[in-house]
Amino acid sequence: MFKYIALALGSLSSADAYMSDLQLIEDGEGLRLCTYKDTKGIKTVCYGFNLERGSSARSRVQAAGEDYNKLLNMGCTTQPVCEKLLSTEVQSARGIVQSQYGNSISCPAAQ
Repeated sequence: MFKYIALALGSLSSADAYMSDLQLIEDGEGLRLCTYKDTKGIKTVCYGFNLERGSSARSRVQAAGEDYNKLLNMGCTTQPVCEKLLSTEVQSARGIVQSQYGNSISCPAAQ
């Protein structure tokens, strides 16, 4: 999901800025409160959050207030936890876009 967030943020023009970056991801990914396997068989939860990406997944889930092992074992969470995870991912993606492109990309949706 992470690389797709960065690509989406980097490719939006002002004409496409009818929704925020968060809304774009929420609409595109959809919300699933219980862990599921995505099309590649990767355990995923919330708005496409990859639970199998290593220690960063564990630390982000714990920082959002959830039990990582519960989710990894096909458990469920709450919408506030999912919103925290998404917010953290988007902030990280914004930082990557900023470091790669500087201020050359102006995206009103990424506000």
